[in-house]
Amino acid sequence: MLATIIERMAQEQMGSKTNSVLACVAAARWKSALFTSFTLSLTYFESLVLPRLTRSGCHNISVLADLAGYRDSLSEQTASSVGRDYELVPVHVPGGIFHPKLVHLWSEHGDDDLLLVGSGNLTYSGHGGNIEVLEVLTAQKHARAIGQAADFFEGLATHPKIAIAGSTSLVRTKNRLRGGASR
Repeated sequence: MLATIIERMAQEQMGSKTNSVLACVAAARWKSALFTSFTLSLTYFESLVLPRLTRSGCHNISVLADLAGYRDSLSEQTASSVGRDYELVPVHVPGGIFHPKLVHLWSEHGDDDLLLVGSGNLTYSGHGGNIEVLEVLTAQKHARAIGQAADFFEGLATHPKIAIAGSTSLVRTKNRLRGGASR
């Protein structure tokens, strides 16, 4: 399965940037997806990312964003699927910002999940217009890093000073990553 994902990524990008978030999203059927970002563009997400996910059958989609990015994104007039087709969750870090750029894609096929760790925000520029970094991790090859990501999500969900409107998707992701890391 992983070889198929990588092959599809390469075909979609035609030999250019094979490790793109969009290529990974389009490469397989996903059961669930979780995105974290500092800033985001709901127009970009709903125009390019969300259709690829829903076409593949993914209907459990969450986006966690810093409170400032969350507020800014709500002013986008073309965003119409938030709260209906995916959940948008603000994260408030008193005295700081919520800055991770992670994507967890939960595979329909057992242990073929992907964890994307990068520098790009959930915007057109962050996913292709800027020069960014992106690492694509799997439990089979990167069990320790997957376990550390599970620790991160657990800490985020339980930290007493971080205010998150809903932590269900974090706990679900943490449990899935922890299971993948232990196998």
